[in-house]
Amino acid sequence: MDIAIITNIRSPYRKLQIEEFTKIPNININVYYTNKDIIGRKWNVEAIQGVNEKILNGYKIFKKFGYINVCIMGLNLSA
Repeated sequence: MDIAIITNIRSPYRKLQIEEFTKIPNININVYYTNKDIIGRKWNVEAIQGVNEKILNGYKIFKKFGYINVCIMGLNLSA
């Protein structure tokens, strides 16, 4: 089974959660990030083991918040 997770950034708590999901047999997890980082969160989180990760290209529309990721519409998430 293929699972796609779309989230904003790699974070310590989410890393642990997703690594627990990798223990489920017969699944393939792809994680897509909508942002590289968020102002004020300077976490140095290692890559998530056992998953494919990709940072999506986006456009910043406001100084602090508001990425638009038009490439999400083009992701092929179906099997």
